[in-house]
Amino acid sequence: MTNPRSPHDPGHAPPDNTHPPPDKLIPVPETLIRSTIDSLERLDEFFRRYASPGLRQDLRAYAQAQGWHPTTGPGALLDAIAFGAHALTHALNDRKDSDTSVP
Repeated sequence: MTNPRSPHDPGHAPPDNTHPPPDKLIPVPETLIRSTIDSLERLDEFFRRYASPGLRQDLRAYAQAQGWHPTTGPGALLDAIAFGAHALTHALNDRKDSDTSVP
């Protein structure tokens, strides 16, 4: 006898969200993308190089208030900022590589 919850069961249908549709593309001006990248990179640099011990303590307190680990949470937030800027940079470069009208 086959388990009715098994995917091998002939009557088993996968859930509708097994393969969600791709995200809808939204046109965003290149200047806005570049401005956002610049802002994210500046925030990352500020917090990693110039933030005072008091500000770093505030960031730890913020992380803890959000339910994150007070020691690793701030680093994860800064990593997310840096990775966000990196992803936007690659998306912008990929768009330029695929657009033959861009010089």
